[in-house]
Amino acid sequence: VTLEEDLLRRDLTINAIAEDEDGKLHDPFDGQADISAGLLRHVSPAFAEDPVRILRVARFAARYTQSTTGRNFTVAPDTLEIMQAMVKAGETDSLVAERSWQELHKALQEDQPQRFFEVLQDCGALSTVFNGDEKSLSRGLSALAYACKLSKNPVIRFAALTSGLELEKAKTLCQQLKCPKEFSDLSLLVIKHLDDYIRVSQLPPPKSL
Repeated sequence: VTLEEDLLRRDLTINAIAEDEDGKLHDPFDGQADISAGLLRHVSPAFAEDPVRILRVARFAARYTQSTTGRNFTVAPDTLEIMQAMVKAGETDSLVAERSWQELHKALQEDQPQRFFEVLQDCGALSTVFNGDEKSLSRGLSALAYACKLSKNPVIRFAALTSGLELEKAKTLCQQLKCPKEFSDLSLLVIKHLDDYIRVSQLPPPKSL
C-alpha cells in the first residue's frame, strides 16, 4: 500500500495529510487548503460506506469552531450532499448506540457543541439519530448554548440539550443512546422540575425585612 493509497482511505481531507522522516508534508487531497478555508470535505466516495463518518464530521465542526476567534468550520457542499443521501438511504438507521454516544459525549466537551447538532440537522440526521424528536431538540440547542457559558461539564450540557423534551421521550432517548446513569438522572430531573424553576424565577424578589 502506497502512502497516497493509505491517505485515500481517510474520511476527511484534513485528516489525509502525512509527514515523512524528513519533515516533508504529503497532502495529495489539498487538506491544508481546506484547513485554511475552514472546510470539512470528504476524501473519496468511500466516505458513504460508514455512517459513523456523519457523526465524525459533525464532531469536527464542533471541535474546530471557536467562539474566541469566530472561526467556523463548515461542511463542504458536496460532502453535505453525500451525508444527506446517506440519511435518505437509511444508512444512519444502522448506527450502534454505543458509537453514537461516544461521538455525542466527545462533542459535548467541545467549545461549541451546538455545532455538532446543527450539522446533523443540516444533513437530516438529527431526528434519525436522536429518536425522531428534532423539534424539541432544536429548542434545546439554545439552552445548550447558554449552558456552555456556565459549565464545561458534559452532564450539565446534556441536561440542557434535552430540557425541551417530554419526560417519556427523554427516557426513551437516554435508553436508546445507552448514556451513563449520571447523564440520564440529571436530564430527567431537570425536565421534571423545569416548570417549577421557571415559576420561581419569575416571582418578584422578596421584600427585605
